[in-house]
Amino acid sequence: MSIIYTLIAKDKKTILVDFATNSSNVQQVTYDFLDQMKPLPKCTFTSSDRFVFHIIMEEGFIYLCVVENTYPPAIAFQFLDRVKNDFTKQHTLFERQNGIAYSFNTSFQENLKRLTKEFNTNPEGLDKVQKLKNNTEQVTTVIINNINQALIREQIVEKAVMKTTKMNESSIHIKKQANQARRDAYWRNMRVKIFIAVIIIIFIVTAIILL
Repeated sequence: MSIIYTLIAKDKKTILVDFATNSSNVQQVTYDFLDQMKPLPKCTFTSSDRFVFHIIMEEGFIYLCVVENTYPPAIAFQFLDRVKNDFTKQHTLFERQNGIAYSFNTSFQENLKRLTKEFNTNPEGLDKVQKLKNNTEQVTTVIINNINQALIREQIVEKAVMKTTKMNESSIHIKKQANQARRDAYWRNMRVKIFIAVIIIIFIVTAIILL
């Protein structure tokens, strides 16, 4: 299983750069396919024989690779992402938009050759690595979501504790005010009683003196 043919085009008729690993009729098959292709951002099509087409479309440019039907689709799209990223880094949007047919073969075909060789060396291993990476990302996402949920629950608990604490503080303050009010009332009563007692004592002493 391998990548057989790769191209970058700015429309269905203008191929900017391409690279083929052999001299089979895959190029002509691809040209015919481009004429009939529906413009989709990311898609896969299987031809009538053993070829599979993987396509990424972005900013009006087509990044396409033809692979054998046993080649892992995830790795094919990973390959196309590398091709797209390298191409856009090496050539400005102005250069790409004004390119003519095969005008980038000189500057970028070697890059396609190098990437094709890299991704044809061990696609099964790359597929396992990609699956492991995806699983790791999924596990990481789950862990992050759980942590976020735990933090949210902790914030809710903290708010509840703070509210309870404020209620307790308010309750304690009310109790203190009530106790102070009781003490104030007690001392007022005591002052009244003392005042009355003093008056009675004065009255008794005065009465005794007058006798």
